[in-house]
Amino acid sequence: MSLDAREQKDPVFEIPPQAPQSLPAPLHALQAPQRVEPERRDPLREFVMELPACLIDLNTRVSQPIAATSATTHGTRTLAEYAALKEREWRGTLRSDEAEYVRYGTPIMRQTEGALARLFGGETALVFRSGMAAIEKTLEAVLDEGGHIIVFAQGYRQTNALVERWARRGLIELSSVPIDGFKEIGRHIKANTKAVFFETPSNPFLRVIDVRSVKNQIEAAGSNALLIVDDTFAPPPNQNSFECGADIVVPSLTKYLSGNNQVLGGAAIGAQRVLQPIFQLRSQCGNISHDVDCAQVLEGLATLDDRVRRANLNGEHVANMLARHPRVRELFYPGHTSHPDYDIAIAQMSGFGGVVSFRIDARDLFDVAAFTDAFVEAAPPGTFIAPSFGGDLPLISAVTVVSHFQQSEAERSTRGIPLDLIRLSCGTVPPQVLTDALQAGFEAMELL
Repeated sequence: MSLDAREQKDPVFEIPPQAPQSLPAPLHALQAPQRVEPERRDPLREFVMELPACLIDLNTRVSQPIAATSATTHGTRTLAEYAALKEREWRGTLRSDEAEYVRYGTPIMRQTEGALARLFGGETALVFRSGMAAIEKTLEAVLDEGGHIIVFAQGYRQTNALVERWARRGLIELSSVPIDGFKEIGRHIKANTKAVFFETPSNPFLRVIDVRSVKNQIEAAGSNALLIVDDTFAPPPNQNSFECGADIVVPSLTKYLSGNNQVLGGAAIGAQRVLQPIFQLRSQCGNISHDVDCAQVLEGLATLDDRVRRANLNGEHVANMLARHPRVRELFYPGHTSHPDYDIAIAQMSGFGGVVSFRIDARDLFDVAAFTDAFVEAAPPGTFIAPSFGGDLPLISAVTVVSHFQQSEAERSTRGIPLDLIRLSCGTVPPQVLTDALQAGFEAMELL
């Protein structure tokens, strides 16, 4: 990885922001130096100034896919039309059905980015091929070589593995802070701290970090560090990370936002000036979301509120049931009073999601297998043992096997992952269906 890749600026992006106020401005229109008019007029500008007015008029479409509706390249029939296309790109006023080269974005990508920006309350958005791609390029753009980042030590394992690898190579400085450390985050901030990053709620224990408190502490320390939040487990309407003080939000599009378990994608959402270097990196590497995935995300957003509401109800139902069950050793659900971060959750979140983690009274993985297999057998068709969440059908995960299979027992112990930990994505099925499937799992354990 080259952390200085963001310094390699492509002139195609060097354009002033002049997009209409009603739409999120395209990122190639952001934070670029103003043109300085030379003493002798540039012949290219002379050509543009002589373009017919109809070509500059947004009522006129000047580009089209050169091969198909999702072609990698859009083109024009005349050089004047192509100059008009570049002029619109320079001004940040491309039509929604226009594009130039797919690595910089497609019409449906821009529609999806606009929808995400409006949903989350950010100024603009970028979509990526995966959630981890969004996180990687965001952090790569934000961190100077040798820059310092603070992350949640018990956060998503793959995110932590990414920054730990950079730190081992000497590219960045890293502080991995436990949950209590975020109550005094100022103690960990340095002069070269560029970012504070965490997910809330976290995977798999659903720990909740007070976003507003962390932001206040960053400002009190006099730091310009960006606060970056992965709120995949708490999509709108359950949480508004920007209202709490986040600078960038990096949700997965694979989970609740698409809601169909058929999409792979991620996003970075925030202010135009903050996302500009991230856009440059994405344009250079081409790690963009596919048009088909973008179309499915747009469909998912149309039903998001209803799906999340039903998932919230199921999560609360399952948590209350498990809290009373004699074969449950420990429950992890931010909306239940037993959760260590309950007070933060009820202040920061308006709903607590459809994912519940819990420990069962299992002697070994054979007991765990009996529980998970019986649950799947009793649940509706389409229920699986799998690592994802946020869809309509339940998914169950024995965390040791599904998410930490390649780690040694010592490594799992360090991360606090017990053998008997289960994570359940409840889906939007009727609550009694979940009750019956869970009871079938507990009964199967009794037979061993």
